[in-house]
Amino acid sequence: MNHLCGLEGITFLSDISDDDAIMLKSFRNKYNSHKSHNDQNHNQPMWIVPNNVVMNWRPLDDMTLYRFLRADVEKEIFRPEKSLDRILRAMEFRHKNEVDALLKAMTIQKEKKKRQVSLISGNWSQSGSIIHTTQQNKYANDILTCLPDLEKYQRLRVRVFTGRGHNGEPILFERLGDFLGSGNHVHFSEEEWVRFYIWDLERHFMEMREAARLAGKPISTIVFCGDCHGMVSAILSGKIRGVIPLLKTLAKSVEEFYPEIAARIILFRVPRVGAWFYRAVRAFLDPVTASKIHLHSGVPTDEFLKWMPREAIPSEYGGSCHLPYPPTATR
Repeated sequence: MNHLCGLEGITFLSDISDDDAIMLKSFRNKYNSHKSHNDQNHNQPMWIVPNNVVMNWRPLDDMTLYRFLRADVEKEIFRPEKSLDRILRAMEFRHKNEVDALLKAMTIQKEKKKRQVSLISGNWSQSGSIIHTTQQNKYANDILTCLPDLEKYQRLRVRVFTGRGHNGEPILFERLGDFLGSGNHVHFSEEEWVRFYIWDLERHFMEMREAARLAGKPISTIVFCGDCHGMVSAILSGKIRGVIPLLKTLAKSVEEFYPEIAARIILFRVPRVGAWFYRAVRAFLDPVTASKIHLHSGVPTDEFLKWMPREAIPSEYGGSCHLPYPPTATR
């Protein structure tokens, strides 16, 4: 939510059509009409919500509102009532799962690590950086203790940001086939998987915010590349059937509240039998998301290069990115 707020020199939605602008204004008014008496002091959209502020409703910027509005377009027609229902439920979801507190903790932790790296390299400058107090660092540590197995989650489901695309958007590669065939879904409860996935998707917005800051323009999408190698063994072993209910839960319980963040979804090294799995998964995917999925049987170097430089493609796929991209663990 509001991932572009506070970034200097960045304007957005200046190029939308007049009809879209009218629809956005109407949608904004409908959303703002749900402000309660307790929310009267909160008028400005924020990226990070202060510790002492609890919101079921919060001010949203036009980029966020438009993202939700676009998510429910059907046959090029806006469905504002459907979008309003989705965005209000998203607010309830964030309140119930303390998502804003988690995001703040993630931001504090990232800034702390950045400062440590800069101090070691001798390039640290306090200019424009956030200096966190001991109390704030304790706050971050306390919140993140609710994810004690985060490192394990990252080993069991390998998802790595490898660089930025030609338009500045973050590039995410995942060892999807290995995860589907690993049986790793049994390591955590459904509630734990939901919590980890919230962390994962909030990380997307942190990456998009940083990409926008560096590019000096709005960045509100990523390019997702899923390596489906291992899907054949996943199907033959039957393990893929065990993970489908989890994927369905994550799509319906979490992804629904993070719409319109994929510019392109490239699934590659997809075996012929993978079409069965794709049909099963597509049934519960958001239709707008499903329309962005493109399947390839091999490693689609030409397709990658349409979206990203070779430096953002992991070396094992013919690129020159050497960031850690470990194999999927099983424990």
